[in-house]
Amino acid sequence: HYALGWDSATSPKYPGTMKIRELLDKARRLVNSIRNSTVQMDRIKNLAVDIEDFIPRRLVKDQATRWWSTYSMVHRLCDQKPGIDALYNKYNACTDNPPDEANELTAREWESLHFLEALLRPLKDVVKELEGDHYCTYSMVYPFLLLLKKKYSYSSSNFNCRLPTETTERTRKRYSLGALAAPFCDAMCAEMDARFWSDPNSQLAYTDVASLLDPYFGLKNIPEDLL
Repeated sequence: HYALGWDSATSPKYPGTMKIRELLDKARRLVNSIRNSTVQMDRIKNLAVDIEDFIPRRLVKDQATRWWSTYSMVHRLCDQKPGIDALYNKYNACTDNPPDEANELTAREWESLHFLEALLRPLKDVVKELEGDHYCTYSMVYPFLLLLKKKYSYSSSNFNCRLPTETTERTRKRYSLGALAAPFCDAMCAEMDARFWSDPNSQLAYTDVASLLDPYFGLKNIPEDLL
């Protein structure tokens, strides 16, 4: 994500995305509070018996040095929502060693987190393909960046989001119209333009040539005005 502009796209340079960074900071605090407490983890495991189609799994903590780890953290957190909700519902401030209420996500924050998972998924998929240990990836860089640029040229239909079943249609409509996605997509496109396409000697140097020489891609990704 960092290599493709994800970290820069949620920096103070793009004020519209600061809500995403604030949401991620709170999600990290929630993850750390549960991961660092064997009591809370054991409680979720015990509660899982009464939750249909729920398998308790250890939460994932993202790290700047691990590729697509932010997506992994958000994805696992969304997957474990039923257990976390049950934890906060049963063990409140009146019980011994309750979970920290300050880290509890609101219904709206959970919905935003599900949308964020959908926004990050294309970055995870591209980075996963470019991790290839047994095949050359240099010729794939240019086509994949074009694919991401097209993906983040914002359209609500570009992202398939698995919102909680209890989410109302009104909430779905409000979020799909860009409360979270539009600022993020605008920032991603601006960051990719600045990093990869504004300077001929940028990090994209010769990747377009590699793509052109690759029989699989050929001329498909070369702009017509350059042919």
